[in-house]
Amino acid sequence: MHSSIVTDIESTLVQMTQVYASSVGTYPSLQPEYLAAYQQYKASRGSKVRLLCFWEDEKLIGYLPFEVRTRWGVRMQVAFLPVCVGESEVAYVPLLQQAVDILSGFLRRTVFRTHPHDPYITEALSFLDRRGARSIDFVTHIVDETSRPGKTVRQLVRKAKNAGCTIHDDWSRRIFDSFYEACIRQSRERKHVAVDGSADDVYIFFDSLIKKNIGAFLYVRDVAGTIVSGYLLVYDTQTCVHVFGATSNQGLELYAGYLNTDAAVSWCMKRGITFDLYGVVKDPRMQKYQGDFTYGFKKKWGKEVAVPQRVCAGFFLSSIEAFLFQLMYRRYDR
Repeated sequence: MHSSIVTDIESTLVQMTQVYASSVGTYPSLQPEYLAAYQQYKASRGSKVRLLCFWEDEKLIGYLPFEVRTRWGVRMQVAFLPVCVGESEVAYVPLLQQAVDILSGFLRRTVFRTHPHDPYITEALSFLDRRGARSIDFVTHIVDETSRPGKTVRQLVRKAKNAGCTIHDDWSRRIFDSFYEACIRQSRERKHVAVDGSADDVYIFFDSLIKKNIGAFLYVRDVAGTIVSGYLLVYDTQTCVHVFGATSNQGLELYAGYLNTDAAVSWCMKRGITFDLYGVVKDPRMQKYQGDFTYGFKKKWGKEVAVPQRVCAGFFLSSIEAFLFQLMYRRYDR
C-alpha cells in the first residue's frame, strides 16, 4: 500500500466519483463534487483543502480530506477519518496509522473529525487513544423519521406563518446577494465573527453544489418580500447536512429561522433523508448563542448524538498546552 497527496482535487474528480459509489458509508460532506467546490471556496479564503489517497495494486482503496488552518497564529490540520472505497475489505487500522504518520510529518497538530455513523469509529478511536490523542467533546443533532417537534417549536413555526412568512426554494444570483447581505452578514455580526471572503466566493460554492444536484437552497420571505432566513443543504441518499444557515435580525423577531429549519426538515423527511444539524461544541460559552434560532432548534427538536473528536498534537503536549489548544479549537471551529 502506498499513498499520495492530491492538491488539485478537480483533476481526480472523475475517478473519485466512480469509486465513491462503492464507498463504505456515504457522507455528503465527503462527496467528490462537494470537496472540489469546497476546495475552491476555501482557497479563496487562504485555507488549503487536500486529499490523502491510499493505493494498492494501482487501485484507490481509501482517502481522507484534510484542511490546513491558521488560528491565533497556530497552524493545524483538520482531517476526517479515512473513507474506504472499493468492493474488497480494507485493513482499516493500518490505513489510519499511515494517515496519522503522514499528517504528523507535515504539521504537529491534527484534529480528527468523525461521523456518528462511521462504520470504523470504534477501531479508529481506540487506535487514536492508544497513540495519545486528546479528546474534544462535540455533539451533533439528528432529525430523522422518529423525531417530533416539541410544543414550543410548533408554536414558533405557527407565529412565523401568522406573521406572513413564506418558504421558497428557487435560486439565482440576485436571490443569493439579498440573502448574503441581509442574513449572513447580520448573523456573523451578532456572533462577533468576522465576515471572511466575499459574496462571490460563497456564491460559487453554493452554485457548484446546486448545479451538481447535491445541494438545495431553502429560504424565507417576510410579508414585504424581503429574504429574512436561508439554508443551504448538502445531501446524498441517506444524510443531509446543512452547510450555511443564517437569519437576519428582522427574521429573528419573526421566528423565520424556525420556519426555515422546519421546512428543511420536511424537505428531508419527504426524501427519506436524515437531517444532520451538525456542529455544536459542548462549551458553556455557547449559552450566549441561545438567541440564535439554530442553537435553539437543535436543543428543542434534534436528538443529541456524540461526535467524538481527537487532537493529535505531536503526542507530547503538556497539560497546559493541550488545554489552551482545545479552547482555541472550540472558539474557532464553527
